[in-house]
Amino acid sequence: DSDHEDDDDHDGTDQTYSLLCPISMSAMETPVRGASCRHIACFDLRNWLHNNITVGGTRWRCALCEDFISPFDLVVDGMFCRFLDQHKGEISSARDKIQLCPDGTWSLMEANKLRYQSRKRSSGDVGGGGAATKKSKIEPGAPTPPDTGDHEVIELD
Repeated sequence: DSDHEDDDDHDGTDQTYSLLCPISMSAMETPVRGASCRHIACFDLRNWLHNNITVGGTRWRCALCEDFISPFDLVVDGMFCRFLDQHKGEISSARDKIQLCPDGTWSLMEANKLRYQSRKRSSGDVGGGGAATKKSKIEPGAPTPPDTGDHEVIELD
């Protein structure tokens, strides 16, 4: 799952982009990127300006690709503005991804799912062939599961 910081390869598949500013991790208000940036993803103008307030001159960096950009080289992305306008009020840290299809349609994806995997190996299982995989889904506000005492111990020399 990536936000496509390098978007040169569009092979006819769906693309996924976040509507959260990478600086503040809150919904963007004015989505911008550098005119010479090679990515589609954006960051919020106000957050970027506030983040660079102590930087002198025009040696400011893109919040995504780290290229040097001037505030005068920023462009407001109309496509991201439409995403944000259409889904205002639905965007949160749990639901922030837009799926853009090759035909130009888009949709706000369902809530992000956190997946945690742990592998239990028997003492003789070196190759992982018999490893059991446990998947858990943690819901916000769910009670913490009881401690089963089954912990992996890593010894450091």
